[in-house]
Amino acid sequence: MASKRKALCVDQKVALIRAIEKGEKKSDVGKRFGFSPSTVATIWKNKDKILHAETEGSSCKKIRKSKFEDLDQAMLTWFHKQRCNNLPISGPVLKTKAEHFALNNLVL
Repeated sequence: MASKRKALCVDQKVALIRAIEKGEKKSDVGKRFGFSPSTVATIWKNKDKILHAETEGSSCKKIRKSKFEDLDQAMLTWFHKQRCNNLPISGPVLKTKAEHFALNNLVL
């Protein structure tokens, strides 16, 4: 039976990178963490991105940027204002407001 795919958090990847940087062999580190050699090689290849994500405080499992950072920031600002005013927010309301910001190129 094939094993299920595991999603690794940034902290686990950083721990693996630090172990290799201390001089441990990649194969030994992979065995200790329970990762395949290809997983260890991929993490090592992407170490700059992973370490950068750690310094930014990202703990998400995937490291990716938003396509529309200004829209995300506008939505986050609007969301915080609504929550401070104790106004209810639902999925459809969020969608409508995002479409409004996108269509009008508005930034708060």
